Amino acid sequence: MMVGAIGQGAVPPQYFGIVERFSVFAAVGFNAVLGVYLFEGFGESSAG
Repeated sequence: MMVGAIGQGAVPPQYFGIVERFSVFAAVGFNAVLGVYLFEGFGESSAG
């Protein structure tokens, strides 16, 4: 997400959408990984 936040100020306005995609992709990826962890029980061991 830092690439998206830093890139917004580092690139010309006509390329804003490209760096915004990095930020959005990072947020969606984080939510996907978090969802998998929560769905799987967030570290609970089933053996035992």
